[in-house]
This record gives sequence, structure tokens and C-alpha cells, in this order.
Amino acid sequence: MGNGPSVLKRELADKVDSHDIVIRCNQYRVAGYEKYIGTKVDIWAMETKCFAMSGFVKQEGLVMPGSHYYISKEFEKELAHRFKEAPEVWLIPSISYFKICHGSVEKLTKQIKPLRDNFHIFSLQDIIEVSHAMWNAFPSTGAVCATWAARLFETPVDIIGFDHFKGMPGGYWETEWLDPNPHDSLREEAYIAQLVKQKKIKIL
Repeated sequence: MGNGPSVLKRELADKVDSHDIVIRCNQYRVAGYEKYIGTKVDIWAMETKCFAMSGFVKQEGLVMPGSHYYISKEFEKELAHRFKEAPEVWLIPSISYFKICHGSVEKLTKQIKPLRDNFHIFSLQDIIEVSHAMWNAFPSTGAVCATWAARLFETPVDIIGFDHFKGMPGGYWETEWLDPNPHDSLREEAYIAQLVKQKKIKIL
């Protein structure tokens, strides 16, 4: 489930929630958008920048790259609640976490394990592998999720809300870009089209 504004063009709640597994990304919102995107979430996938915004994470002293996004205290609490309650968490560290902050999967695992079970942290090699497949573009959370979901499940994976960061705003809940877009829209779109052609994913 991507966060592109195109999700608001159709009311697909029943179709989305009927899937066996629903993966939602980063700062997704549900309240007020239920008829478009549904409410089910089985896996919450997020990059470290999003993860760093959680008040719960700050409180627990996890060290990772922050963000200059502004979010309300109320949404900080929502992120912390998701971190505790999501059935499964996928954490996608940024390349800067590994290279600039000298972070590691082992370090994150040691920090997170006391806080919750059932999480998966992608390695630097995982991220680089997707980047190479995208002609060395920096992959978005959605691109990483689509790649790995296609590998995990035998049937084609349905995707929705992958707008490839075209136009304004960034997420369906936003009215303006709050952060520069670090992704290559054209390469990501071409990569997703390639996965569709290979029948690994399907656009809902």
C-alpha cells in the first residue's frame, strides 16, 4: 500500500482489506481515509527517518538518523503506538545509517529486541541490491517492500498508491512537500513497470 495521492481517486477499502496480508509504509494515515484505503495492517514498513520521529523511540534512546519533518505530538504518539502494536515491523535503514552513522543491523537488533518481537531489519546489501536493480537509484520504502513481497509470495503482489513522487503533495494526507524528494521518479516507475511485466506484482 503506497502513500501516493492517487489512492483517493477510488474507494477500495473492501478490496484492500480482503487481502491476506496488507503492508503499509512510513507515515500512512487511516483516520478519515478509511473508505479509500481500508484499515487492515499486517506489516508496517518504515525507513529509519520515519522510525526516528517516534516519541517512544526517542524515549527509549534508539540512535539513528533523525529528520527535519515536523510532526505533531499527537502523531508522535500514533507512531509509538504502531511500533508497539503492529503485528510485524519491517525496518528499512537508509544507506546513510550504514555509511555515515556507521550503523549496523546488529546494533539495531540489539536496540529493538527488548522493545518488541516480530520485526525484520533489511541489511545494507538488501538495499544496494534493489538500488542496482533500479539502475543505481535510491529505492523508496515502497520499492523495497514491493521487491521483497514479490520474493516472499508465490502469487503476484497487488500494489496501490505508487505514484513515484510525481506532482504534489508527497502523501495523500499532505498539502505540500515537507521534505525534498530523494528518489528518482522515472527510474522507480520504470523498475515497478518491469516487475509488472515480469508478473511479480500487479497494480490494483
